[in-house]
Amino acid sequence: MPETTAPPTELTSQYAAQVTGDLERNVKEQERITADIASLQQQLAALQHDHTVLVNMRQALGITEAPAEPAAKSENAAVPSPRQKASAARGGKQRAVCKLKSQVTGLV
Repeated sequence: MPETTAPPTELTSQYAAQVTGDLERNVKEQERITADIASLQQQLAALQHDHTVLVNMRQALGITEAPAEPAAKSENAAVPSPRQKASAARGGKQRAVCKLKSQVTGLV
């Protein structure tokens, strides 16, 4: 059965415009999600670094409490509410770590 190509109709033009718009929105959403993932990966790396520093500081202080391990990945984990901007939240943690470090070096 030979295929015939009908001339573009108004309906075809509407569909084409809709598909083009959908593709543009899809690409923008992919870019946004990719940027969010990159930001979250940076935040995770910073938290893991802080965890290592704090564990080392605890060991230097001779604290023998049960270690707090990083949270295990869970498929049923609840999704937390959105946080403040990373720079604001991170600044407070950095100050606390620096203060703790200065206290530890004063003890040693």
